[in-house]
Amino acid sequence: AGSRDRAGQCPTEKQHKSFKQGRELYGVEIKVVGPDGLEVPRDGASRGALLCRGPWVAGAYFKNDQRLQNEEGWLDTGDMATVTADGFMQIVDRVKDVIKSGGEWISSIDVENEVMAHPAVAQAAVIGLPHPRWDERPLLLVVAKPGQTVEKAEML
Repeated sequence: AGSRDRAGQCPTEKQHKSFKQGRELYGVEIKVVGPDGLEVPRDGASRGALLCRGPWVAGAYFKNDQRLQNEEGWLDTGDMATVTADGFMQIVDRVKDVIKSGGEWISSIDVENEVMAHPAVAQAAVIGLPHPRWDERPLLLVVAKPGQTVEKAEML
């Protein structure tokens, strides 16, 4: 038997792309912007707020005159996303779950997931607290499992 039958299955590019939400639909534009409002690189890693515009994008809710789109027709979806160079978009978070600190966006979900991987942690939550210089600062709240202790230094 050759080494081929002993190798694990490697994800193909097609499988990797299946984890994404897809590409722009015909007639609909998307872009991902940072806190400064500028489009982030389409590198599959840079995160930002997902905006979309097009003839099929809602301009307002039914029986509500408040406009959803900005003056250029872009709708802020409330999602955080990445886009690859070939246009595949992946939603990674909700904006309301992101803490804006010093021009950086910190995903509370990513931090919570990392902390929950600690064997002594039963529950974790990250919230944003107002800060005069950084806009917000993350605050980590941790509940240890019964009979366990969690030290601050372990969470840094």
